[in-house]
Amino acid sequence: MNRLGKMIQKHIEPDDTVLDLGCGIMQATTDIVGVKENLKCKLIVGVELVSKYLDRIKDKYPTINTDVRNTNLFVDDSYDVVICTDVLEHLKLDDAIDLLKEMKRIARKKVVIYTPLLMESNEENVHDGWGMGENELQRHQCVVPHDALQDLGYEIALADIDGGNTFGVYTKDNKYQSDILPKNTTTSDLFGSHAGGSKIRGLARKLKRKVSSKSKENERSLKVAHKLWDDIGNKSLEETMEGICDGWDKKTFDNSDEFLMTEVNIQFKQSDKVLDLACGIGRACKWVAPKVKSYTGVDFSEGMIKKAKEYNKKFNNVTFTKNDGVTLPIEDDYFDTVFCELAYQHMIKDTQIKNTDEVFRVLKKGGKYYVQLPKLDFYKDDTYCWNESELAEHFKSYSTWKILETSYKFRAYFTVEAIK
Repeated sequence: MNRLGKMIQKHIEPDDTVLDLGCGIMQATTDIVGVKENLKCKLIVGVELVSKYLDRIKDKYPTINTDVRNTNLFVDDSYDVVICTDVLEHLKLDDAIDLLKEMKRIARKKVVIYTPLLMESNEENVHDGWGMGENELQRHQCVVPHDALQDLGYEIALADIDGGNTFGVYTKDNKYQSDILPKNTTTSDLFGSHAGGSKIRGLARKLKRKVSSKSKENERSLKVAHKLWDDIGNKSLEETMEGICDGWDKKTFDNSDEFLMTEVNIQFKQSDKVLDLACGIGRACKWVAPKVKSYTGVDFSEGMIKKAKEYNKKFNNVTFTKNDGVTLPIEDDYFDTVFCELAYQHMIKDTQIKNTDEVFRVLKKGGKYYVQLPKLDFYKDDTYCWNESELAEHFKSYSTWKILETSYKFRAYFTVEAIK
């Protein structure tokens, strides 16, 4: 069961029956791709039109070979939970809306959906995600608007570390209600937040976006943001990991790739001094510390810094310091490399620029800064997001900079390499 499966599991009880519409090879909920943890439920039935997918799972799970739109096969309230992940976007919008309605009819307790937030054309590549060849049914045809989901009674939040997908739950009876979003907070208040444990990240971002130029309001908002992250950092190490990356246990947190270390593949030398800005609990440290002379992690949360020291105690060339990143207690021209991953979306633009300028000060000449900046055309909020045309002004102090080509997953960010 992958990370999405763990998000779904929060809405399913061990004695529930589950209908998986458009199940594919059941990657999210079963162990067929090598993960040894299944969805905990009484029964799961897969519905899938593509026979080659069912061939992978039919010996393990009951399946129905039909189009997901053939919902007349199912009577009212016939399954406790109906799930539909990465399916709606492959239907025409009217068909997707009809399916959302039908799933409400079939489910006794809940409907759980997962679908992209934005339309991403795949006209030139309609292969599935499992290496099983071309499939025209994988073509993207629609995005279901959030207001349409809300009109149908679905509670929604954004999911994934880049906020690129909608995770939605329809609950038929209040006694089955789960905490998909923070208590006492409306969905509209949290547009742009993450689901589950990552809701803390979303709230922190929301606070930053609402900061005005008044220093007192800025100070109050920062105090609340500090408390949110400190509260996560003051839990056990395992609970902190789950709070940072929704649904991840310690094994997943330890073993999953770190984007800047694996895809961007930053190159380090043994003589390098490296700064991890907004380091959290120092998850990147294990990739960096063995390769360099020194690793320094900086974060504005005391709770995160405490956990970083605990998590990385085996390394003797690392230092973790509480600091806002704007006033680094470091001499000029000190670091060879600085990186900052998935942090600028929690800062208003002025603060981002101050961080970028402070990094310039502490970098050696020829040193490199790797950073991700949130895209305006994705998040639609110019208090903390950027157009590509604005980036030259952002990195004006640097001798050169460029946007790096990265994966589909990180379409919400510009990943930039800037050289002093």
